[in-house]
Amino acid sequence: MNTWTVFDLEYTELVQNPLQSTIHISCASVYSSHDAWPQVWYEQCTSTNNTEFPGNYMSEVTLEAFVDHLDYCSKISKIVSWGGSASDWKLLYKECPSKRQLIKQLALQSIDIPLCSFMSIGQMMGLKSACSAIGLTLKEESDSSDVVFYWKLCACCASKPSIELPCKACIESRKKVIQHVSNDSYGTYTVLLGAIQNGALPWITKKNQLKTWSPLQLCTVAQCLQKEVPKVPWIIDPSQNAKLLARWLIFEIMN
Repeated sequence: MNTWTVFDLEYTELVQNPLQSTIHISCASVYSSHDAWPQVWYEQCTSTNNTEFPGNYMSEVTLEAFVDHLDYCSKISKIVSWGGSASDWKLLYKECPSKRQLIKQLALQSIDIPLCSFMSIGQMMGLKSACSAIGLTLKEESDSSDVVFYWKLCACCASKPSIELPCKACIESRKKVIQHVSNDSYGTYTVLLGAIQNGALPWITKKNQLKTWSPLQLCTVAQCLQKEVPKVPWIIDPSQNAKLLARWLIFEIMN
């Protein structure tokens, strides 16, 4: 029986280009077949009065440990993401220079569910829409675009030295984001298992229509990049072309 390890990241800014210098990784989660619940990762800081709180973003040292954990998981399971080849892996690559070769290797060997669906039927679906189709509700703050703002500190806390404890409201907001990234990895894992068992993955479109990706075809990112984009009777927007978004993995984009 195959085992799976799902991971997800949240960012400090809205992503236009993951290589933007101002964008960092706020927190991450990993959920494996052998885990009772998702593991969460974030920069744990200690204030001047010895109180722990989530830091502004994950440091390179913390990210190195995170990548090493994914590498360990890859030896006993298949790594899975929801759209990770377009942004998550790319941001990890930028933020963790010492692990770039390993990150690209892990990314190419991983499974990206929307990339697989795009290379199979020419369409992608969001995690929220896939969860809705199977009756799974993860949380109220379900859009990552909203979650970015929950992570930001209020004006008063932002002006404090980084080692000073943020206000209670700011800490609680960051805890919501950490819960969000945990829920997303759980949701991805749940959708994945259901799709494997049924041989198909349903989702709800923006027009509230039920669609199904069937038969389910899970390929690694490397395998997807070797395929031709399927012919469809509509024009594919470049921003929705999952293969185009993942092509950075076969080029050296940084020294």
